Amino acid sequence: MATQQIIPAPEGYMESIRELRPANPGAVIVTFIGLCVIVPIAEEVVFRGMVQRIFGLNMSPVLAVVLSGIFFGALHLSLHLLISITFFGIFLGYLFFVTQNLTYPILGHAAFNTAAFLQLTLTPEDRLSEPPFYVEDVWGLIVSCVLLAFLLRKISKGGSRAQETPSGNSTDFE
Repeated sequence: MATQQIIPAPEGYMESIRELRPANPGAVIVTFIGLCVIVPIAEEVVFRGMVQRIFGLNMSPVLAVVLSGIFFGALHLSLHLLISITFFGIFLGYLFFVTQNLTYPILGHAAFNTAAFLQLTLTPEDRLSEPPFYVEDVWGLIVSCVLLAFLLRKISKGGSRAQETPSGNSTDFE
């Protein structure tokens, strides 16, 4: 929300958002599957599963997470969303780092895209004309912060150590 105040949405942005809005039930299903299932899986396999792992082989884990997050934000090609998408990418990278499992960043990404999809499809058409229409949604921000705090607490309790395997070998990656 803060970045929207610093770097406003470009002229044609709201028009492109309106074009994404599905017009019929079939389009709702196809758009949902694309934005909320396929995109999170594909992007997390690329950015966390490949880019972050490659960076991690050549630099510290923290730098790998930050650089893959910056790369994630930059490749979304949206200057007015660059900061927020970059921080989201860093968060997803952190999830992957502490769990070493792509499931968690995929689910986080899918949840984020699903919230955006629901807002896009449920916001009345006349409210879509005032950029950015999602800045006013304080409840979304509150729920997101509570969910983020809960997830970070759960992750920190588990630490960065994986469970021991049935053979007794530790899968510690610290």
